[in-house]
Amino acid sequence: RRVVAAAGMACCVLCADCARPTPPPAGIIRVAIVSSPNNLDPRIGTDEVSQRLHQLIYDQLFRIDDQLRVSPGLATGWTQPDATTYVVHLRRGVRFHDGHELTSADVAYTFNSFLDPAFASPRKGAYRLLTRVRAIDRYAVEFVLQEPFGSFPVNLVMPIVPAGAGAAFKQQPIGTGPYRFVRHVADD
Repeated sequence: RRVVAAAGMACCVLCADCARPTPPPAGIIRVAIVSSPNNLDPRIGTDEVSQRLHQLIYDQLFRIDDQLRVSPGLATGWTQPDATTYVVHLRRGVRFHDGHELTSADVAYTFNSFLDPAFASPRKGAYRLLTRVRAIDRYAVEFVLQEPFGSFPVNLVMPIVPAGAGAAFKQQPIGTGPYRFVRHVADD
């Protein structure tokens, strides 16, 4: 009995050791998730898994700090020349994972997507008072509202995508966040 039990234990240990996955190469992190994200484009994906991945791949224009205030992110701050205009000032030298610099053109593109009638996004309602977004210079973006809206800055808590990000972007995103997306592999 003891010999059979010992042999059984040895088989379990050997089988368990064989089942260990090969560790990833240095500098690579593999993430296992319960379900696949619906969309890796942060302008569209609103499910929990997509949003968690957005936090890793992208940086936000502004963020919510520990005191629940709108704080700098990719932007250093904003000015408000009048009740319906916000001018956002960007940090310089921020790079997308493909190497190109994030500029006001990227920010304007991200937010103008919500103004485009052909662009489908569940986030569009948050920007219904937004009339116009334009790049003033390389590091400043102007947001113009239809009417005064004091809580508008919370709508600037949004990940920024590169200008020209099209339909394929949901499968192969490029961000400025702490992790670069390499590939998505679904389990068989």
